[in-house]
Amino acid sequence: MKRSEEIALGWSYIAVGVLSLIFNFLVSFGILSSKELLANSSYKILVQINLTLLLETCIHMLSGFKSVTLINFGWLGEELMGAIMNFAWFATMTLTLLLALDRFYTIVLSRKVHLTKWIMIVGLRSLTCVLSATLS
Repeated sequence: MKRSEEIALGWSYIAVGVLSLIFNFLVSFGILSSKELLANSSYKILVQINLTLLLETCIHMLSGFKSVTLINFGWLGEELMGAIMNFAWFATMTLTLLLALDRFYTIVLSRKVHLTKWIMIVGLRSLTCVLSATLS
């Protein structure tokens, strides 16, 4: 890859990352400041997904910065970035599954069985924490 292409790619990572951070922050702030939205578990899960996307975005922006400036973070820096990215990706995927299950429960299953829903949510979150800690 030509150096000019590396620089363009790096700047695109940074630009998309900045826009992503701004919009994810605005969405999360909007959800957290609305009692109506916070009453719905799907929106709580969306805020958690936004937190994991924040981690992913920061790592991608660092990668873009690295491409533009040719800074070498060394072995430890690379491993740390990879571990954070892997953790954030896995957390995003499991939270996306949780959101899908929450939507399935809300749309398909009865809303009267709250205990089942909370058992499912707590169980999946616990599984997510254990798997994330184990795999990272």
